[in-house]
Amino acid sequence: MKPLIIGIFLASASFLPAQILPNPGFESGLEGWKTTEKTPITSISTAAARTGEHGLRVEDQSETDGARFFSDAFTVSPGQKVTISFWARSPHGDVVGVSLQPLGARSRPLMDEKGQPPLVIGIKMSADWKQYNASYTVPDEAESMVINIRSWSRSKGIVDLDDFDVTIE
Repeated sequence: MKPLIIGIFLASASFLPAQILPNPGFESGLEGWKTTEKTPITSISTAAARTGEHGLRVEDQSETDGARFFSDAFTVSPGQKVTISFWARSPHGDVVGVSLQPLGARSRPLMDEKGQPPLVIGIKMSADWKQYNASYTVPDEAESMVINIRSWSRSKGIVDLDDFDVTIE
């Protein structure tokens, strides 16, 4: 009887979606995430946590530098539907955009006809946590994707982000 129960459990576990992001709530610091900022604008902070002990804080007080924070790339296939979900609060205005950025050969960013990432979610002013969700269909040229977090040019303020989730269908 025990082997049958274990077999059923293992078989059902294989249908559970895999966690695409290794550190979606920043509980392991910067693991799975990177920054290319000249001056520190993003940081892992306990004050930015919605759940757990840590979250990501974007504190942009510069009119020239900006947040440049992104996830490790994850593999995708053309035609798949990628859904991103996360929580954010922005008590000081519209400061940050989060994008799903498809990457082609040699990790080259694939842009839309205006030269922008094809899916950008603007974080709206709110002192309370708000959940954001969006989906995107992977284009033919894409091999992988990253999540980009950028502050808008000349925008100043603080934005907290936490609890990212990415699913691929």
